[in-house]
Amino acid sequence: MIETEQDDATRDRIDRAIPGLRIRIPDPSDPWALIVESMDEQVDWIVHQPDPFVANNVVDTTIVYRNRSYRIREVRQEGDGWVYRMIPWPDGEPRLNIVELEKWTQIKVERQAEREELDRIARSGPYEYLYGWLPARRQERLSEKFGFDTGEATRKTGLLEFFVCVGLAPLLMLLSIFSGQATPFLIVSLGMIEGATRWAYGFCNERALGLFALEIVDRIFFRRSR
Repeated sequence: MIETEQDDATRDRIDRAIPGLRIRIPDPSDPWALIVESMDEQVDWIVHQPDPFVANNVVDTTIVYRNRSYRIREVRQEGDGWVYRMIPWPDGEPRLNIVELEKWTQIKVERQAEREELDRIARSGPYEYLYGWLPARRQERLSEKFGFDTGEATRKTGLLEFFVCVGLAPLLMLLSIFSGQATPFLIVSLGMIEGATRWAYGFCNERALGLFALEIVDRIFFRRSR
């Protein structure tokens, strides 16, 4: 059973068990069936709109608390927080957008984690293209500082290298035919193979792999000097 305390001023029952929320269970004489106070605005909670022209375009949020369903009828900013006043959900009306308050904290944490992951991906994108060419050892060090995924950096730069070389290959092949110099075309062909190999390595192993030439230089000169 959920423990509550009584507000002597309003005679409401107060539930503080859910972090971030204070739930008021009003006295039976009160017109509201449930009142939820939150420090943050719950932008995902949709307030019921009596106007049918407006209501047709939105789906009301169904608030579930102690196995009972409620409809949000009023939301106001009061002091430093937000207050959501609710009435019982009409019997027989479908519930499509459901928020269970007992699971609200877990859902909020999961959504926050999703937002942080999306922010990390957005921030790390430029670093993946910038540093994904470097030797694996240096990518790993930089990833600790800038928070990008080294496997993703290898895949992206490998794919970019492959398509750039594919685009240049026909032109360089024609030049090699007319000029007799096949070296540029061979370099681009090797670039296609290298790009495809690096993409496959990053895809299968989720690890970093830089340009082959840089990897060789790093292994021969820099690791020996340590």
